Formats: sequence, C-alpha cells, structure tokens
Amino acid sequence: MDAEPGESPQTERLLNSSTVTFPAENEKVAVSIGNVNALFTDIARYNDQFSMPSQIVGLFHSLMDLNEGKGELSEVLSKGAEQTQMLTASGINLVHEPVLNKLGLQLEPVSGKKGALYGMGQKAEVGEMRINIKDGRRFLSFLQALSPDAISETELKENLHSLSDTLAQQIFNGYDLKDPSDEALQLFGSLESIVNEYNRLHIAGTERLETYLMHSKRGDLREFILVQSQGLLSEPGKYFGPADWQKDASPEYLNGRWDTPLAILKMARENPKAQELYHQLFNHLSNCLKIAQANLETLDYLSEERKAELRKILQGIEEAFG
Repeated sequence: MDAEPGESPQTERLLNSSTVTFPAENEKVAVSIGNVNALFTDIARYNDQFSMPSQIVGLFHSLMDLNEGKGELSEVLSKGAEQTQMLTASGINLVHEPVLNKLGLQLEPVSGKKGALYGMGQKAEVGEMRINIKDGRRFLSFLQALSPDAISETELKENLHSLSDTLAQQIFNGYDLKDPSDEALQLFGSLESIVNEYNRLHIAGTERLETYLMHSKRGDLREFILVQSQGLLSEPGKYFGPADWQKDASPEYLNGRWDTPLAILKMARENPKAQELYHQLFNHLSNCLKIAQANLETLDYLSEERKAELRKILQGIEEAFG
C-alpha cells in the first residue's frame, strides 16, 4: 500500500498492522486499522464501479456489442441494473461485517440519488454505497481511542474524512426527517460528539455536519434541507432559480415550479422554530419574483399573448405571498 504524502511506507504499514482497542458495553473491542481501511477501499471501488462515468462507459460498450449483433436489447443497461448493484453490495457487507459490527456502522446501498441513465426502454441508476451509524456509542468509543498524532497524514484519516461527507449526504437526501429511521436517530443522537471528536483529531471537512447540527438544535433542519435541495437561496443569475423560470416556461410549467417554494415557505412559516429561515426565504423569494416580473417584460422572443399569460401567473404568485 502506498504511503500518504509525508508518511514513509514503513510507517504506513505499521499503522495498518496496528490494532485499536476500545470499550464497548461490557467488553473490550479490538479492531485492525488495516481492516478498517480495507472496508473504505471496497466502498470507494463500489462507488466508482456504479458512478455515472462508469455507467456511461458500460452503456457505450453494451451498445457497441449490440451493434455487432452481440447480446439482446434487454441487456444493454444490465451492468447498471439495481440487482447487480445489490448483489455486489451484499458481498461487501458479508466480507466486512465483523469490522462494521465492531465500529457500530452499517452499509446501505442506494440507487438513483445521483441520477440515472435512460435508453431503449431500459434504466440504469447511479449506485452509491453509504454508511449509517448503527451504534453511536461504539463508533464514538472508536474515535476516542484514536490520537491526532497517530492518524496524522494517514489513510485512516482520509477515510474518516470521507465518512463525514457520507454522513452529511445521508442527512441531505438519505433520511426522512419527518419520520426519522433508527439509523437517522443514531446519527443525530451522536452527531455533536462525532463533530467534536473529528475536530479533536484535526479531521477537516465537517462544515456540512456542523451546519446540519446547528439547524437540528435550532429545530428547522427539515425546512433548511428542503430549501438547500431546491437551491432556493441561490443568488439570482448564478442558478436557474425562481428569478429565471419565466425565461423558458409555459404558464403551467411556471405555476408548477413556484408551487414547491411556496409550499416550503408555508412549512417554515408554520414552524415556530424556523422563523429566521422563513423571513430569509420570504425576502429572497420576494426579490426573485420582482426580478422575474421585470425580466418578463424584456423577453422579446415571447409573444404578447404568452407574456400576458405568464404575467398573470406571476401576479397570482405575488398575491400568494400575502
């Protein structure tokens, strides 16, 4: 295994061959650092195998085979089929189950969160292996057994960094925040302590987790995630958002696009703990609406009849703001 920058190959091998011992319930648990790194290596390989670029390459080769008379049409996207992903995920879980149980972690293969390929009646969803916190106390005990100096400039530190990104992504689009699963509750119950341990270990990349922790404490995390996922607070002109939808829209499309931000605004208004976010979103959407109304009048490629239809839609949205 190659050493990380600043770390000799011998030092890296020593770390991988070392064992971390930590208390869990009424016993001492010992886990090999090499096995922990192997877990993350296999997750990275899985995510690369079922990423969008890999799916496109697989589709290209399948189409070439089809063009040469090899294979059936139904097999064109078979390499990206969900069943194939699940079988591979089951193998990874089986191999690494002992380490996962020791660390209090759990694997979860997800599909379609990062897009999908469509063609010839077939669908291949982009797959991704994610990690859940199954036992927050065990995972925290593992982190507490590590020292900043021991993991500095090592593969383990990079792997723990990647885990923070995965946990943040689970909060963003993996969990039902209205009716949290056991895995979500385990993460939220230990999130502050995990962030504190990451900071103690000098592991960067916890900004998203810290932001979600802040909104979780405030009581408006669900609304905040919805706002973020829709890009509703993006600066006008730098994102195709509410200030721009009238540029390429039918009246039905424009009305439908505004339904979601208005629904989120209503949700925030009705949450006593989300009033700061509500006022921020209200002001931003109001500004976007004014920009949209002014911009509509400058769109020379639209007929006066279409402008009148869109103008009526925007006026109705303005009335909905109250």
